[in-house]
Amino acid sequence: MSVSLPVAGEVTADGTPIKKHAHTRPRSTMGKWRAGLLIAVHAAIAAHIVQWLVSGMSDGVRNTLSPVEPSESMYTLEAGRLNAGFIMFSVAILATGIFGRFFCGWLCHVVALQDGCGWIMKKFGVHPKPWRSRLLVWVPLVLGMYMFVWPTFRRLALQPIAEKLWGAVPGWMGESLPLRGFTNHFIVEDFWATFAPWYMAVPFLLVCGFVVVYFLGAKAFCTYGCPYGGIFGQVDRLAPIRIKVDENCNSCGHCTAVCTSNVRVSEEVRDYGVVMDAGCMKCMDCVSACPNGALSVGLAMPALFTKPRAPETAAIAKQKQQARYDLTLREEVIFGVVFYLMFFAFRGLYGAIPLLMACGFAAIGTFLVHKCWRLLRDVNVRGPFWQLKLSGKLRPAGYAFAAGSLIYIGIGLQGLVMNFGQWQGNMLYDRIDVPRDVVFAPGYVPDAEMKALAQRALAWHRPSRAVGDGGIAFVTTWGENVRSSWLAAVAGDLPAAERYLRQALGDDEPRTDLALGLIQMMRLRCATPHEIDGQFTSFIERFNDASGIRTAYGERLLAQGRRKEATDLFAKALELQPRDVDTISAAAINLLRLSRASDAEQVLRDGLKQRPRSPVLHTTLAQTLLAQKRPAEAIEAITKAIAHTPTTERLIRHADLLAGFKNYEESEKLIRQAISLDPTALAVQRLVQVQRARKVTPEVIIAELVELAGKPNTSEITRQAVAQQLCDLSSPSSAIDLYRRAIALPKASVLTVRNAAELMLLFDKIPDAKAVLIDATSGRFKDQGELYPTLGTVLFALKESDTAKAAFQRGRELLPHQDPMAKLAEDLVRLNRTAELDELYADAVARSPKHLPTRVNAAGLGLTTERFDLVETHAEAGLLIDPCNPTLLDYSGRASFMQGNMERAIARLKAAVEFEPNAERYANLADLYVRTNQADLAKAAAARAAELAPIGQ
Repeated sequence: MSVSLPVAGEVTADGTPIKKHAHTRPRSTMGKWRAGLLIAVHAAIAAHIVQWLVSGMSDGVRNTLSPVEPSESMYTLEAGRLNAGFIMFSVAILATGIFGRFFCGWLCHVVALQDGCGWIMKKFGVHPKPWRSRLLVWVPLVLGMYMFVWPTFRRLALQPIAEKLWGAVPGWMGESLPLRGFTNHFIVEDFWATFAPWYMAVPFLLVCGFVVVYFLGAKAFCTYGCPYGGIFGQVDRLAPIRIKVDENCNSCGHCTAVCTSNVRVSEEVRDYGVVMDAGCMKCMDCVSACPNGALSVGLAMPALFTKPRAPETAAIAKQKQQARYDLTLREEVIFGVVFYLMFFAFRGLYGAIPLLMACGFAAIGTFLVHKCWRLLRDVNVRGPFWQLKLSGKLRPAGYAFAAGSLIYIGIGLQGLVMNFGQWQGNMLYDRIDVPRDVVFAPGYVPDAEMKALAQRALAWHRPSRAVGDGGIAFVTTWGENVRSSWLAAVAGDLPAAERYLRQALGDDEPRTDLALGLIQMMRLRCATPHEIDGQFTSFIERFNDASGIRTAYGERLLAQGRRKEATDLFAKALELQPRDVDTISAAAINLLRLSRASDAEQVLRDGLKQRPRSPVLHTTLAQTLLAQKRPAEAIEAITKAIAHTPTTERLIRHADLLAGFKNYEESEKLIRQAISLDPTALAVQRLVQVQRARKVTPEVIIAELVELAGKPNTSEITRQAVAQQLCDLSSPSSAIDLYRRAIALPKASVLTVRNAAELMLLFDKIPDAKAVLIDATSGRFKDQGELYPTLGTVLFALKESDTAKAAFQRGRELLPHQDPMAKLAEDLVRLNRTAELDELYADAVARSPKHLPTRVNAAGLGLTTERFDLVETHAEAGLLIDPCNPTLLDYSGRASFMQGNMERAIARLKAAVEFEPNAERYANLADLYVRTNQADLAKAAAARAAELAPIGQ
């Protein structure tokens, strides 16, 4: 125990005067050795981080050994990602079972931090005194079980039971993904991905180092907050290597005085002959400080089986142990609840405070509440280092302590209200099952139940907003804005959803998906192209990492024929980030699309001077060289890419090049290697092609394909690709049998069912297709929209008209961005069965008057059959749902032209090209200007059509 020197003139809690006395503090000779090793640990951590930061200088890809941190074991246990942290933690646990808890004392950087902070404080005359609790010492073990045992227990035991009893896992339990085996994650690209950001890591170190030690004593974080120590402490009870005593001990207490783990060494060795306390970290300070050499490390009975030396010793030991706690048994229960509430209040507060830091805050908060309680109850109260209350009166230090404590407790209460509201809101949030495509479809009207859920969830989340925004928080966090945006959108309040999302994107580096989501919201409210361009430009100019947004904007510019602007966009990006691999590759691909392969090659060659080993740049260079009909050089480039990082795409590209030189054997080897990595549809297709080129018999190819698709973990993409190849090889029966087995599997996906039915429909197994779909849509896939277009088509083929219409209607309800009759419509138009199609669409618009894709296709059908009044009817109805829909504006303009209404036709086509320009629309507009004798406008529109014409035409 660290000894605190009292000050003369002060009194203890019972009023006894404290007299000044001399004290000689014993020294430990082991401290220097341990300090040296802990410094070496920190040097290794720093070297690891530096190596990660400087990696990627030649290839643009940072990579390093995964963090050697026990918390990484969670990803191994939950997702099967084997990493260095799991190996280290496993070895440390096994070693602790033999040698005791030495890892904490000699290798833990947080222990080093606490010891260092304690050493600094002592230099300034501050000697932290341990605050002891019977109950809270179990917190680390509970945390350890939560982090490392609970996920596996939930997946293997609770989740199957919940699914069996209730059909789904309750939201509060969380859902675990099935563990499909272990994968190698020893090398990672983002070393810091699983850690808190630096602006939280630094406060965490300060809290767990200085603040916790200051208030609660040396190694207090180990005592009340470390989950790894909680596990090590229990394993330590089995260790046969322990600190033990011999007959030379004279109970001088030097060992207890030097112990920074708050272990009462002299009492334990007296009562048990060995150190029993699981908090002992085997730092050996007590051994080296013993003046008689009575302590040593050696074999002894594990603590779990060690008995007291004598019955009377056991009674005395138990009595003394109870006497040294700072809380009574009743207080233990009360302040255990306080700790839990404090932990709940701080964990995840403002979307930032991580689990272990919340434990530190909770421990400090519990201590402060306990002291404030004593200030109210006791006549004399001493704080960590000052007398707070004397003879019933608060001293200045007591006023300051109480004020600071009340502020801290107030923040805790604020966090409690915010986190409770978020917890309640998130439970409602989890009940919202409206697909994103439905919410962001034009004309979306929320279901009454979903709207009510979203509004209630927003109300619960409101306290977590800033004071000026209706809440009680200091600031509104990024995550809170994102969640509020989604809830507002579900409730049908698109302006509020956009406002919240803009707040989320206001300061932090934007996520590309959220930035594009904002663009989508702007389109839904018919923002002008100028506004959308301005938003893209704002993102790109404001943020450093905007490569995804820049690529999306480049795609938009190219689609609009603004080729020079797209080229300038990527050229500017190259100026700002000349070493960024993604920027270089995107600029080259843009030039390739503009048929400027030689310029693209130059950009890539310049990039490779800075990133000579970049697999991305070598892959793009191979594509560029191939476009210039230089396959030999392309092979050289793709070979370099594969040498660094073999991927399915690169291996297939290399195989194609070799096949072009008729080197089919080497090509097949590469394809098989690609399939072993990821059996994509393209890989399966190429395997069949190269085997055919090698004159392999169809029977052999079919057998291999069936075997490939029959593996336990076959993905639906692979299965579909195999089925396609089997059909091409004139073996549809094999493909259908393959799918019959697949849909019989318990975990068959909705896509598997749909593809099976479509395959059966294609080969006239229509009753079988119906049976499969009816079974699926009557069970767990009843709300999966992907099945209903196929079901409607099957029922229509069986001349079950009414049930087919009902199936299509269900599809429209579940697929707001898709017309479920689109494929059937194409077939009926090709077969000139327009009367039947008219009936289907008449029924569709009657049942679903606000389903936009149905209106668009109905208007298109009117154009095809030259019923222009029908076009106008559907176009006008659709434009009430989506006033800026370019397709409907285009259709309406064409119909108006055919009906001789030139003014209306021009107005509609001008609006269509404003929202979505293309060559055909500008050409039609130019024709209208010619017909209305507007030569200058016709010339400008024709020039714009030429700019937008596909490259090469």
